[in-house]
Order: sequence, then C-alpha cells, then structure tokens
Amino acid sequence: MKKIILLITIIQSIAYFSYAQWMNQVSGTNRTLYDIEFLNNKTGWVVGVGGTIRKTTNGGINWFAVPHPVGTRLLSSIHLVDSNYAYVVGDFETIIKTTDGGNSWIMIRYGPIGKGNSYEGVFFINKDTGWICGNGQYVLKTTNGGVQFDSAYLFWGILSDIYFKDSDVGVICGWAGGTFKTTNAGLSWFRTQVSLPTNQPWFLKLSFINKDTGWIAGGDGRVFRTTNFGTSWDSIYHLQTSPVAMYGVEFVNNNTGWVCGEEGRIYKTTNSGQSWTQQISNTSNLITSMWFYDDSLGWASCGFGGILNTTNAGLTYINSQETVVKNFKLYQNFPNPFNPYTIINFELQNTANVTLKVYDARGKEVITLLDEMKIAGGHKVTFNGANLSSGIYFLRIEIGRYSETKKMILQK
Repeated sequence: MKKIILLITIIQSIAYFSYAQWMNQVSGTNRTLYDIEFLNNKTGWVVGVGGTIRKTTNGGINWFAVPHPVGTRLLSSIHLVDSNYAYVVGDFETIIKTTDGGNSWIMIRYGPIGKGNSYEGVFFINKDTGWICGNGQYVLKTTNGGVQFDSAYLFWGILSDIYFKDSDVGVICGWAGGTFKTTNAGLSWFRTQVSLPTNQPWFLKLSFINKDTGWIAGGDGRVFRTTNFGTSWDSIYHLQTSPVAMYGVEFVNNNTGWVCGEEGRIYKTTNSGQSWTQQISNTSNLITSMWFYDDSLGWASCGFGGILNTTNAGLTYINSQETVVKNFKLYQNFPNPFNPYTIINFELQNTANVTLKVYDARGKEVITLLDEMKIAGGHKVTFNGANLSSGIYFLRIEIGRYSETKKMILQK
C-alpha cells in the first residue's frame, strides 16, 4: 500500500512541476488568478500566474498591480493578517511577506526555477505565527514571522489549503481526497474521515464559519461538510447536473454558501448545502476562489485574469474590471465527445485577429489552431486529437481584450 501511495505521490509531483513550469512562462494580461482575499468591503487582494499581485482599496472598482521581488513565478495563495501584514506563497520555495500593506516586501524564501517545493496554502493566526503547505510532504510552521520554520512530515502528494481555528488545532485538505487534522500546533497530523466511495476527488479550498463547522468542494462536484472541525466530513450533496470540477467554496453563515469551478460555474445554497442553485456568472472561464463580505457582497477570482463581483448574493456576477461586450460567438465543438476529429465554429461581427488555442486539463497549451486575421462572418476549424490521450481539454478563443472558453472531451 505504501508503495502505491509513493507512486501516486511521485506522479502527482511530476505533473505539478510540469504544470507550474508552464504557468510560470505565461505572459500578457490573461493570467489565471488563484486566490482572492478581502479584509473588509473595500480592501482586497488577488494573486496568480506570472507573479500577479493586485490590490483594491475601493471594493474592486479599481485594481492596481503590486510590485514585489519574486518575478513572474506562479503565486498560489495569500493570507491577510491585517491592513499591514500579508503573506504570499508560490512555486519553487517562494514565500514573501509585507508589513506595510504591500508598499514593500520581505523575501523569506525564493528558490531557483525547477528546484525545491512549491507552496499552495498559507494561514497565519497573527503576524508571527503561521503554517504553510504544498507539494513537499512537509507542513511548515513559524512563530517569528518567517525568520525560522519548523517542519512536520505529512506523507501526501499535494496539500492545497490550510486553516487553523487557534494556535493548536488546524486542518489541511489536498489531492486524492486527503484531509488531515492537528491538535498539537502542527507537530503531527492524522488522517480524518471523509465519506468517499472508491473515487477520491481533489480538494482545493476550505471554508469555515466557526470553530466547528466548515465545507470543502470536490473535483467531482461533491460538497462535504464537517461539524467537528474536520475530524469527519460528510458528503451532503453531489451536483449531478454539473460534471465539471468545483474549485472554490465560501460560506458566510450556517445556511448560505457558494461553490465555484470550471466553465464559469457558480452554485449557491441557502440550506447549508442540502440543495444548490446555479447562478449567473457572466463568464465561461474557470473560477478558482471566492470571498464574501456578507450574504450579498462578494468577489471571485478567475482564469485568464478575471475578477468577478456580486452585490445581490451571487444571483448575478458582473466583471469588476470592465463591462465585456463581445463582437464574436464561439460555438461548442461538434461532435463532443470526439475521436479524433471535431469541428469548431465561430462567428465574427467585424474583421479581427483571432487566436484559437487548446489547453489540457492542467492548463498547459497543447496546440495553437489559429492566429491570424479573419473577416466578419462564420468560420470553421477542424481539430485532430489523434496524437493526444483521452481526457478533458479546453478550447480558448481570444479576440482583442476578450476571450471565451469551451470544454471538449476526447474519448478514444
């Protein structure tokens, strides 16, 4: 059994490295944002691919880029301690902090590209004491603001998110259905119970409303709840109408919460997760993380650089960067699923330069199908997946500042 787990861990680590290496090479404005956090209804931050750190001080009406010392590597997560202190973690031993609201940064760790561990989750209970997790089978702890770290061994592939309710008791979630808990400040961790069948979804985000009750969403569309701070997790709902993966979860009280994921999907519950209703996101891009100020006002971070905002409890999201008015339409490929050929159709209202690319499920570019000027009217492109393995792929069209994404399934 240990050999099987070790093999899974090695495979996950190799896949993670390939993914992270590609993401670090992404340039331009269309960069995936992985984590969004707010201090209050005005001040918030997002982090993501290409070394992206953005901050708003007016509730997301405007966002400005925050300079920092770690270049363009992928930044996975941010934790805001207060208006001055914040910690950011990312690829290849990247840990930085600010003590003055982002005006300057302290580089705690910064490894060479392709070397060392990459960090996914960070949580601090005050400006000095916090924990960091990632893909290195260790959980880091500091009690002096990152001057020194202690580490606890936790044998698992990738640990995605971490949360502590006090200085002793915390939980972690990760890939392959991994959930863990500590009661001794992170010195040791034990596996907790999750109501899972044979398949084990990945868990990317945690959401807790108090010292007992929290939720996680699985990559297979299932939602899980704990009422004993992570000792056990019960499967409370499976989004049967949504075969797409859920990435983020956010609850503001015992009844009201949201989950988000692929294809711009956002679902809301008002009965603690017993049932869910799909919301209007106004995007087809991946939605990675959410943060709500109350049961009406919230924000979400997206793939390809988008930030969403809602003021009506998520019934409708609007893009907080700009109002998107597209002069094109991308149709779903047909057939879908396909093997190995599929047809892609799109329409243009005006002559424009069109970029059409295919990405795999990890976000790695597979092929550029089109990058040229096209006249107004309908157009057709044939995609041949003969050299690819079966799985989920994403078709992305870019025209000027605007873009759209469709999910494709290659089934051999």
